[in-house]
Amino acid sequence: MNIRYSFMLAAILAAASALSLDVTLAPAGDIRFGEGNEHVFRSLVALPGWLGLSSKGGWEIKKPGVAPFSLASGTNVLIKAEARLEQLPDGKVKIAYSFTPVEDTKLVVLACSFTQPSAEVTGKTWKMPGRQGTFSRPANDGIHVMGGKGTEISVAFGATGRTLTFVADREQGIAIQDNWRWGETYSLRLGTLGQKTWKKGETQTYAFTVSADEPLVAKSIEPTVIARGADWIPLTYRKEIEAGSALDFSCMGFTDAPSGKYGWMKNVGSHFEFEGRPGKPVRLYGVNLCGTANFPSHDEAEMMVTRFKRLGYNAIRFHHHDSGTVNGSADGRGGTSAWTATASWTCSSSRRSARSTTPRSRTGAPTRGTSSTT
Repeated sequence: MNIRYSFMLAAILAAASALSLDVTLAPAGDIRFGEGNEHVFRSLVALPGWLGLSSKGGWEIKKPGVAPFSLASGTNVLIKAEARLEQLPDGKVKIAYSFTPVEDTKLVVLACSFTQPSAEVTGKTWKMPGRQGTFSRPANDGIHVMGGKGTEISVAFGATGRTLTFVADREQGIAIQDNWRWGETYSLRLGTLGQKTWKKGETQTYAFTVSADEPLVAKSIEPTVIARGADWIPLTYRKEIEAGSALDFSCMGFTDAPSGKYGWMKNVGSHFEFEGRPGKPVRLYGVNLCGTANFPSHDEAEMMVTRFKRLGYNAIRFHHHDSGTVNGSADGRGGTSAWTATASWTCSSSRRSARSTTPRSRTGAPTRGTSSTT
């Protein structure tokens, strides 16, 4: 009888667990709803020109429910941040983010964002007090589904038609964006949605009580410790590749310096080739540089191009560089330092035969930078 009742109890506990939803605080302040990384609540912070700040540090949660991290532009830390996740007694959870600038910082958004796949919620409902709508493609191929201010919003969650409700501690900006231009997701944005200069040392906090159709269970990712032993040996990681070593791919024929020696590159059938080397297909292997990565010093550009060439790359794509070339100039034409940094990339890459491109325009026509790819 005892064994029978033990099995019954185990079955009941398993059923109860299946009717709850895990909400997990991860390093760097991400909060995951359910399994995987498809339904994530995280900070959303960007400089003018929508240059996003990247998370630094915070790779270990030393105290359950608390994840400190920093937000930086390149290597320059601009904001100290912290994410908190707290279990409430009624099956709800409380999420709070705090942001403290380390210097006066102008931002176009200081908020939090909840992202989930379009395939799961397209056509389903979002609701605010006195207002509701559906997750659908905005008119004229725009991206903004809705926007306004408030303290509460409920959104469809996942593929099973469940609902998540977010209640803020005070009125703030609320928006839903269709991210179809960058990926198949929708994002719910909560916070300060608009340009503002945040003062050094002034902490801004956003707090939300979150509920669902089923109880929410707050968790924190436990640190994974790897120790030297029979299964693990220490490995010293170095970014730079030793010239002539087995990992130096610069001798594989992907580059033939200087860039441009064979003229323009063009599309021929199903491949690229240079006008000065007809009949020989060209393959491009490269990296995408965004935001501040487009404006290195001369020495940094030389170092990076050397690294890229030894990795076997022969192309560099400059992305989200436009606003960085004009920020800080009174006439909007750009500061000398930004253009000098861009020239460092171009000169260094061209001498090593790395092709440089910029994104295509929104109309689909090549931009001037792309047309000069050689």
